[in-house]
Amino acid sequence: MTAPGWLAAPAGAVTLVALICLSAGEASPQESGSQTELTGPECEACEIVAVPVVTFGDAEGPGMLEDDYNVVSLDRQGRYFVAARRPYFWVFDRTGNVTHRIGRSGEGPGEFSVITGIASGEADSVFVLDPIRLLASVYTPDLEFARSFQLSFSPDGPELLFGASLLINTPFRRGDLVGLPFHVLDRNGRMTRSFGSADGADLTVDRYVRDGRRLARSDTASFWAARTNQYLIERWTVDGRLLETFHREPPWFQVWWEYQADADTPPVPTMIAIEQVGDTLWVLTSVPGEGWRAGVEPDERSYRVTDRDVYRNSVVEAVDLNRGVVIASQRMPLRFTDLLEGGLAVRNDTDQVGNPIVSIHRLEIRVPSR
Repeated sequence: MTAPGWLAAPAGAVTLVALICLSAGEASPQESGSQTELTGPECEACEIVAVPVVTFGDAEGPGMLEDDYNVVSLDRQGRYFVAARRPYFWVFDRTGNVTHRIGRSGEGPGEFSVITGIASGEADSVFVLDPIRLLASVYTPDLEFARSFQLSFSPDGPELLFGASLLINTPFRRGDLVGLPFHVLDRNGRMTRSFGSADGADLTVDRYVRDGRRLARSDTASFWAARTNQYLIERWTVDGRLLETFHREPPWFQVWWEYQADADTPPVPTMIAIEQVGDTLWVLTSVPGEGWRAGVEPDERSYRVTDRDVYRNSVVEAVDLNRGVVIASQRMPLRFTDLLEGGLAVRNDTDQVGNPIVSIHRLEIRVPSR
């Protein structure tokens, strides 16, 4: 079974409680940068907890979510953007109230086929990506449609904004860009640079496994990129230089190169999201649930997941970037799907009667009292 396209929104952050002191694009040259083998966890008695913050999704009327998987983005004004492969997206305020529904089906300005990515910029402008129309639409900070531009390819991965440039992680099937996971676009959608894959491109490996990354901003000129199939996290500059690499081999994350699963095979561990907050990097991975067999059953084609929280769990880790140490590590029964700025984790869930909802949680590290 081939893995689907990797979709993600910008990833998130953390609060520490009782902080412990413990082609068209130009291919860019690469540098190896520093390499760090992560040690730890340093505080084995510490607990990472997820504190509920806000929930989106009304049982009826405005704000009702129609899908059980939603992509969520957060801007600097505290507004949440929620999309689920529909021709529109929702905007919620920090208290969970819906403020806007933007977009409709069509081929005109402000119209979409489907929306798979939303990125907010440094000036609070909002970029909305439609992979069917090969279109990026730009909205003002007041959420008024400003302009759109055509893309030369279908965006199929997470994205970040750096000033007027859009950085996209998209695997290419053919041409000179095969094996280069990162692509920088100017304000008109022209690809100005492609780079990445410091260890070379193995064309025999599925492109989503080979080129799939989870992205997070580091500073105004660099970003983090985590492999999806292994615990390997790199920091790159936007102009294509590899600055540093963090590697770890925990017993619960075995490297894999082929995405295969069935009712008798546990799901592979997968890197879901990363986010830097100060000198701390939060790492979110999806791992097989301890009783994963009870959450899956065979069907005529392959298999069917009957309980996603039983089938998969989350492992959350906090990494001290200065010392190259994992501060704390926690397996959680809750299945999180992304990280957001401000110490927030995203969970796609359902309410008591089965309606789709999105709940936002704040990650905190707690030290047990003596």
